[in-house]
Amino acid sequence: MKKFSLLLIFILCIFIKSYGLNNLLINIDTCSVNIIPNDTIIFSNDTVQIQLNISTYPDSCKWTPSTGLNNNLIPNPIATINNSTQYTVEAYYLMDSNLIYNGDFELGNTGFSTQYTNWTSDGFVFGNYTITNNANNVSGGFTPCNNGGNYMVLDGIGTTDYYFFQSTVNIEPNTLYEFSVQSVFLAFSELSSSYYPRLKYYINNQQLGGIDVISNYNCNWHTFKYKWYSGNNTTATVKVVDDNTDGSGNDFAVDNILLKKICKATDNINIIYANFTDTLNFTICENELPFVFLDSFFTQSGTYLYDISTNNNVDSTCKINLNVIETYTDTIHATICEGEIYSENGFNQDSTGIYTHVFQSINGCDSTIILNLFVKQTFDTIIQATICEGDIYTDDGFNQDSTGIYTHVFPSINGCDSTVTLQLIVNKIYIDTIHADIYYGNVYNKYGFNERATGVYTHTFQGVNGCDSILCLDLQVDRILFPNVITPNGDDINDIFEIHNLIEQEAFLDNELIIYNRNGKLIYSFKNIRKKEDFWSPAQTNSPTGTYYYRFIGKRSDKTIDTTGIIEVLK
Repeated sequence: MKKFSLLLIFILCIFIKSYGLNNLLINIDTCSVNIIPNDTIIFSNDTVQIQLNISTYPDSCKWTPSTGLNNNLIPNPIATINNSTQYTVEAYYLMDSNLIYNGDFELGNTGFSTQYTNWTSDGFVFGNYTITNNANNVSGGFTPCNNGGNYMVLDGIGTTDYYFFQSTVNIEPNTLYEFSVQSVFLAFSELSSSYYPRLKYYINNQQLGGIDVISNYNCNWHTFKYKWYSGNNTTATVKVVDDNTDGSGNDFAVDNILLKKICKATDNINIIYANFTDTLNFTICENELPFVFLDSFFTQSGTYLYDISTNNNVDSTCKINLNVIETYTDTIHATICEGEIYSENGFNQDSTGIYTHVFQSINGCDSTIILNLFVKQTFDTIIQATICEGDIYTDDGFNQDSTGIYTHVFPSINGCDSTVTLQLIVNKIYIDTIHADIYYGNVYNKYGFNERATGVYTHTFQGVNGCDSILCLDLQVDRILFPNVITPNGDDINDIFEIHNLIEQEAFLDNELIIYNRNGKLIYSFKNIRKKEDFWSPAQTNSPTGTYYYRFIGKRSDKTIDTTGIIEVLK
């Protein structure tokens, strides 16, 4: 960000010499302007050419009046003058920050609204868009353009007034802004003009300029710019549409959608054109002596005559009235304690020494205050201590429980304070959690635990730093249950042979379910049940009311079961 740039406007006299003119101090963030005036006097009997210049070049500028200037729209015009003249310059600076969030698409598909469809795979068709850093990855027919990062790739929707980008930002009223956007036609060569996108840009439904026809191809990015005045608006809704209704071509990319504030700075330049027969009056301060006039030096107030000579012949005489204003000096003797700051009379000092401040007095000249400062010594003690997290350090009048540096101040005999500093380190207590599961009937006996029921358990150990560490066990005890009756009547209640907790607890990932009828005929078999639909449904196997037998085999690291049972089916 440009902050506090120094805009120096000066005059270069082409056949005389250089002249310093006005210093213009600009805060680009707020557009505030501080002008330090310094008019320039040109002594000549003839027409003089001078050059005006803005040392920190603006994005655009304008000098008024244009009389005598070779070009009033450039930062460094040449002025041809033969009398006193005042020029006013308006300089415009574009701020660095973009008000449109993610206008460069580096954050991906976020921060804007669109009426187009986000493309993910398959064919890239009308009304599709995507965010990428290489359009050729979207379609082999698109040029592999690079623009320093992500950009938006689009296939025009073929319908007017459908926006592919819209964003609303906060703005300042009665302020000038610049809107800009980059675009490119995603073709390797020139095509029919009916294929070209026709982009229209809006702010608060006001179209910015005319239709922007995107005919540049082969990754030659094109930039559209428009200066927009906010008026009474406090928000700006930026919208971009493609007005091309032709179904062919119309493939393009956009990037760097920007809305930036324009900062305006104004300064007046007074050029005083004085003939040699003039009387000149000067007022300066005593500390600005000696006063220099052309090739002469003056050291005190008075009236002086200065002869203008040509070939050693005096052509004319200039009368100089010089007024030198006295300056003032005062001395202050002060004492403070070590660690304090002397902040009176504009000083900000904390060490023994002699300091000076210069102020402007009521007559416009500097006055000097001298500070003779003496700093009394204080006494400091440092305590280094360590405690465990959760403990409190209470020695020496402290009451602290966090790592840090703390101080206590006590009065000493010389009237200055003494300081006790505590450098406290709080060692961390480490807490870790183990998530484990066992099957019903087993015991979890690792890391000093001996648990067989679902729950959360803790063990406390002493760590290497002398403080306790805590190990937590989050134990899940798995247990599956088999139904003995199912009623497949289509009410979704108990319609299937669902083994309870098998899926919920992932009790046996390696499993097999086998169903036989009462005659021993296999009617259903399924391995590695993962979802409810994997269980046996009598309705799906057209199994009538009756008695059936099941066999379930389950394997896991701590348990293997192979169990059988009876199921009654009631319809």
